[in-house]
Amino acid sequence: MKKAVIPRVAVENPADLKALAQLLGAREPVLALDTVNWTPPKHVPEVRLHAGYDAAHLYLHFKVKEESVIALAGSHHGTVWLDSCVEMFIAPPGDGKYYNLEMNCIGKALMACGTSRATSHRLPLETFSLVKLESSLGGAPFAERAGGVSWTLTASVPLAAFARHHLGDPRGQTWRGNFYKCGEDLRDPHFLSWNLVDYFEPDFHRPEHFGEISFA
Repeated sequence: MKKAVIPRVAVENPADLKALAQLLGAREPVLALDTVNWTPPKHVPEVRLHAGYDAAHLYLHFKVKEESVIALAGSHHGTVWLDSCVEMFIAPPGDGKYYNLEMNCIGKALMACGTSRATSHRLPLETFSLVKLESSLGGAPFAERAGGVSWTLTASVPLAAFARHHLGDPRGQTWRGNFYKCGEDLRDPHFLSWNLVDYFEPDFHRPEHFGEISFA
């Protein structure tokens, strides 16, 4: 099981995603999504997560290099996992519930909560709308683009969006989770993760394979 430490950062305006991307992108990544699960692709994407937190937010900045990208889901709570997609599955301490925040390469996303795939339910859009997202590829859907593409995705996630829990400042806490990169509808599909998902078929809803995420 891998472990990661997310540092505390000073963010003047959590809604200013361009400034947030510069702040996080200049820091060392906290983890790499470099584990290949199931059938290896011909081209393995390079994915790094730069992250930080404060008393009221979790901040994410993904840097991705891949052979091709696709973004057909053009609205929130669509089939974003079929696109070029990065995902955070994260469980606060206590009751075993985890949140899955799945974001495609144009900043369209879904967010759900449960203890397994069978019990996971999407959060209301009014709750999910607290999350702010911005992609370097813009926000308009497009068909598959090949030839090598680099892109970034920045997310400002208020702790209030984790609506099934009453969360305070996470400083000093250890949560559990995993991070993923997938592209199911690409001509060369891939399923990458931070921690290995030791399961017989593609399935990211495997909390037994989460790693430890500490807040320094």
